[in-house]
Amino acid sequence: ESPETADGDLKVNVKISNNGPGVILGNKPFKYTIFLNDVEVFSNSDSYTVMNAGDSFSFVYPISRLIYNYANTGQAKVVVDEEDSIEETDEENNVSEVEYFLE
Repeated sequence: ESPETADGDLKVNVKISNNGPGVILGNKPFKYTIFLNDVEVFSNSDSYTVMNAGDSFSFVYPISRLIYNYANTGQAKVVVDEEDSIEETDEENNVSEVEYFLE
């Protein structure tokens, strides 16, 4: 995850990966959320037929400054599977945080 600017707005690049060793079956959806300065700006639930070890998906989410009125510096955070829907061997790698600085 790395924020960048586009027309004065932040864009958060998100990549969600199954680091393995097991397979995630699509029978249990999992939630992922983007926070900007501890304010939730986006949340979604996804489930896949199969997400094998090593599989990932990526997306870019723009955060409108007009809507969220955020400061020139702060923190973007992505949280995956906060509700522990997916059984994992490593529950400690579900949060990514990065500082942003706008000019």
